[in-house]
Amino acid sequence: MKSYDERIAELNAKKEQKEKELAELKAKEKKLLQEKKALERKARTKRLIETGAIIESVLGRPVEEEDIEPIKQLIAYYRNKKLSGQPILKQQSSTNE
Repeated sequence: MKSYDERIAELNAKKEQKEKELAELKAKEKKLLQEKKALERKARTKRLIETGAIIESVLGRPVEEEDIEPIKQLIAYYRNKKLSGQPILKQQSSTNE
């Protein structure tokens, strides 16, 4: 039979091992969260670049500072129409007279 001191020493050794494992798991979690955030940033950056490219293609020129407020107003206008359930685009009737 082991003495109390030996059993306490074994428990402390197990405790230290578990603490080490916990620290490793926390480090892995932190790394995964950092990778996830990096992927989210890259995806957001890509969306922003694509959106800017679309706007520039519609304008036919680079977006200038004075273009920003009218673009914001246009987006707000269409967002409000969408939220209110109004059709954003009216269907054009094709009449051949």
